[in-house]
Amino acid sequence: MKTPLPARFKAFSRVTGAIGMTAALLVLAGWLLDIAVLKSILPDWVSMKPNTALCFLLAGLALWLLQEETPATRAGTARRRLAQVCALAVLLIAALTLAEYLSGRDLHLDQLLFQEPPGTVETAVPGRMAPNTAFAFFFLGCALLLLDRGPRRGFQPAQLCGLMVAMVGILGLLGYGYGIKRLYGLAAYTPIAPPTALVLLLLAAGVLFARPDRGPVEVFTSESAGGVMARRLALPVLVLPVAVDLLARAAEGGGIIGESVGGLFHAVLIMVVLGALVLTTAAWLERTDLQRRQAEEKTAHLAAIVEGSDDAILSKTLEGVITSWNAGAEKQYGYTAAEAVGRPISLLIPPDRTQEMALILEKVARGEGVEHVETTRLRKNGELVPVSLTVSPIRGPDGTVREASTIARDITERKRAEMEILDLNAQLSQRALALEAANKELEAFSYSVSHDLRAPLRSLDGFSLALLEDYAGTLDAAAGSHLQRIRAAAQRMGLIIDDLLKLSRVTRADLRVEQVDLSALARATADDLRQRDPGRGVEFVIADGLSAAGDPRLLRMVLDNLLGNAWKFTSRCKHARIEFGARGEDGGSGFFFVKDNGAGFDMAHAGKLFGAFQRLHGPEEYEGTGIGLATVQRIIHRHGGRVWAEGEVGGGATLFFTLGTRLDNGETTDKERP
Repeated sequence: MKTPLPARFKAFSRVTGAIGMTAALLVLAGWLLDIAVLKSILPDWVSMKPNTALCFLLAGLALWLLQEETPATRAGTARRRLAQVCALAVLLIAALTLAEYLSGRDLHLDQLLFQEPPGTVETAVPGRMAPNTAFAFFFLGCALLLLDRGPRRGFQPAQLCGLMVAMVGILGLLGYGYGIKRLYGLAAYTPIAPPTALVLLLLAAGVLFARPDRGPVEVFTSESAGGVMARRLALPVLVLPVAVDLLARAAEGGGIIGESVGGLFHAVLIMVVLGALVLTTAAWLERTDLQRRQAEEKTAHLAAIVEGSDDAILSKTLEGVITSWNAGAEKQYGYTAAEAVGRPISLLIPPDRTQEMALILEKVARGEGVEHVETTRLRKNGELVPVSLTVSPIRGPDGTVREASTIARDITERKRAEMEILDLNAQLSQRALALEAANKELEAFSYSVSHDLRAPLRSLDGFSLALLEDYAGTLDAAAGSHLQRIRAAAQRMGLIIDDLLKLSRVTRADLRVEQVDLSALARATADDLRQRDPGRGVEFVIADGLSAAGDPRLLRMVLDNLLGNAWKFTSRCKHARIEFGARGEDGGSGFFFVKDNGAGFDMAHAGKLFGAFQRLHGPEEYEGTGIGLATVQRIIHRHGGRVWAEGEVGGGATLFFTLGTRLDNGETTDKERP
């Protein structure tokens, strides 16, 4: 992320402090080691005095330490106090030096660090800094002591003192540049050294930008159009006149132009440079204005989206004061924007949830957000409304968190739906318990049928057989017929009981799903049928490669019933034919069928085929209990498939079925009717 301008100016201020300390250490090293170039750079320049270097060292250190504006720790407080001691020392040295000049007395300050011999270049008093240097250090010490004094807006005493220091540095540099001693020296006193003037100017800039968000300097360091223009024009305004004048003087001195045209050359050069500056600035302003209009359009578009949203969208300070309020918030909470803006967010918080909002604001202040937190809020009329909150930090240009934005969605309908689902689940649970109880009763019934009904039936059949065998000579034909009918009824009832038990087991049995070879099962069933009635010549046509996912035991029952029915209903055909195959893709991915050319049925009664005990042919025509197809249907349904039939009287019948069982590997056999 791009560093904000105020932070960059503060970093520049810290760098100037480091430059001041570095320059001071180099000069002090020059005095200690007697290196002339470190003291005065050029032989005919006045040297920087030891006290001047000491003041630069103290001022640079103070400026470096004062970058922390509001120390909140013990170490921060110690840094500030050390900086204030350094600034006070600079102020004291400058004040005493000025007192020496004004009183004409020697306070013996100048030779404390190092001894400077009399007669040094342009030095009135050995070791004593220039009076204008002392004047600048006096204001520099005041600026450092007053750095955080005064209001954030308006007059800043530290910045005014910094301007006084900058003026001394600029006059000194101009004086040397133009060769005018009155600008860098006072009377016969020691003049300010060129390096001293330069370092003073840098430290003055460091003081001005140490607090870039205060006073008039704030305009210069802002991101606004005014701030950008000030920064673009500052350097040309300060440097351009001097640079053009020096260039014109150099041209005249070199004989390139005469004195008569020097002034004109000067004016034309300034006009050209200023014209170019005006054009580039105007182009920049045009781009800035275009960007501003685009930003305004984007802001207006976003504002329209926010205002048109049904969700409550609002912002608040980190202290919890509401700063914006959209129409969705008015609709959701009942307060108008005029009623809500400026009031605390606790307006919407139920009494039992005050701590919740405090914790959310703490997270936002750390730059974190919360998403989809479900809670309740308070409407104007006192009603509670369930909401889903998303709270995000709003950052300022400098990257710091300024406010928090909240999007609150009314989830009343969702909560109502959830309650309905819970109620439905509770009802389903009750039904499941009832079904479990019914299954247990069915199991008890099955046990009773299996054990309690079979014994009487066996007795009926057995005693009827005994009567027929023991009293065959004494019973007339009618009595024998009656006993035979009793035996047949008992045996038929036994078959019905067996089929009922099979149907019950099919309903309760767990599915053991695996890939099943249906072609092999069909052939095994056909072989069983032939062995039971070897006298019949039935043509079986069984397709190869038919397979499906399912319970092999239950699918065997399906084929036993379907092929068994086909075997039964073709018993009166001269050339009986039974076919098992599939239609669709890849041998069975559509649907399976069992087709015969037997008795068939009337399609008007097709709906009765799969009901228990529903028979379209009487027992005198074809034996059976009417349970087989009901069993098939239940097995197919348990496999997620369907079963249906087509036929015509005397034209045979076709039974179709699909399987939709899911395998363990995630594949599904999903066969649909065409």
